[in-house]
Amino acid sequence: MRISGPSLTATALAVTAAAAISGCSGLEFVQDHRLSFTAPAEDQLTRLPVTLSWTMKPPGDYRFGIFIDQQAVKVGHNIDSVLPKGTRATPALLAATNVYETDQDHITIRIIPDLDYDRASRQRHQATVVLLAPNGDRLNESAWVREFDLPKSAP
Repeated sequence: MRISGPSLTATALAVTAAAAISGCSGLEFVQDHRLSFTAPAEDQLTRLPVTLSWTMKPPGDYRFGIFIDQQAVKVGHNIDSVLPKGTRATPALLAATNVYETDQDHITIRIIPDLDYDRASRQRHQATVVLLAPNGDRLNESAWVREFDLPKSAP
């Protein structure tokens, strides 16, 4: 089948627009396989405290932001932006919002609140790990997600 006339023009314009938009977005649409979770196993029923651990290839000096049951901050935004404006971030304040920062390849999370909207006795939680600059800004679009289950603490 041959495309000609207005259809050819519309197709050419659509392809050109798509290329221009994708070239200007700054988003990365390539899967990043550098981080691999080692614990807990995907979809595992576990108990508190939960230790999340991973390996990073190649090894290096990385900083990680961990977000439990919420979206990570946007690229270029600081991990502290999860707190009210003007609040001086501390590890305890970040943990109170289910956000953590570490330069290790693991973290132990002692408290994960029940999901209010989930009445099931087994609740699915999600940990999202992103890369951070030394100042706490998110570096890029890469994000790694591990889902695990916890028993609901309240009846």
